[in-house]
Amino acid sequence: MKKKGFGSDYAEKAHLQKSFNSKIILELVESISAWYPNTRDNPLKILDLCCGDGGSTYEFLQKLDERNICVNELLGYDISQEQINRTDEYSCKDPRLKFKKQDVEIMNDIEKYDVIISLFGLHWMEDIKNVSKKIHNALKPNGKLMFFVPLEKPDLFQIRKDFMSLPQWKPYFKDLKLYPFIENENEYIQAFEQYFIHCTYKRGEEDKIFSEEDFMTFLSSWMQELRYISKDARLKYLKELVESIPHEVYPNVSRFWSSEDSAYKIRFKEHFFKGLGVKS
Repeated sequence: MKKKGFGSDYAEKAHLQKSFNSKIILELVESISAWYPNTRDNPLKILDLCCGDGGSTYEFLQKLDERNICVNELLGYDISQEQINRTDEYSCKDPRLKFKKQDVEIMNDIEKYDVIISLFGLHWMEDIKNVSKKIHNALKPNGKLMFFVPLEKPDLFQIRKDFMSLPQWKPYFKDLKLYPFIENENEYIQAFEQYFIHCTYKRGEEDKIFSEEDFMTFLSSWMQELRYISKDARLKYLKELVESIPHEVYPNVSRFWSSEDSAYKIRFKEHFFKGLGVKS
């Protein structure tokens, strides 16, 4: 199952998403400020799905405080025990912050939260339609949902599949079926539109240039196939995978020679999708 088995290696590399999360957090705070102009008498109860180690959740609470948005409780769910183990660093700083190991696909909260957010989490879900119903049930009447996800890059997915089938690596993956994330944002729209109204959706792109080493680190933060390779072999696997990326062939990922740095670089186009909606 593609969302299962997040271990310490994932927890250690998840910090790579945090700089981008900071940008999204500011957008979320602006939306909440518009939706709830006066929270003094009715402080908000908020749930953060797939909260990771709690760092972004804590930052989110700080930004809400800066805008004088009153929060009664901010709870974070994550399926990884390794990640939840790290949340003590943040929960000890503020009693309103709480964290729990929880598989989002089987949560059964009923009308508990004013706002539910998820940053870089829902793309791990195997049944997004089921998750949309779970989120709907967990929100109070007129509750708000805000999520942000990356969309699959089919060319990078194909590169990974082809590389995994090479003779020297194929034996590692006998029991693995590689699952892509959702490629088409319409799957998210269709999943949530039956439960939410006043929805706004937006797709965005960001062009990034990585060194080969940085791109290896980026891949190691989320590629589920790495869990099937011994830690001693992962560096070799990642290095050969990145070196196999073609030059200027695919629209979303390519390898090129930088005369300025006298080194190979990776050009990567990240696709993002965000949604905001009100419980119907």
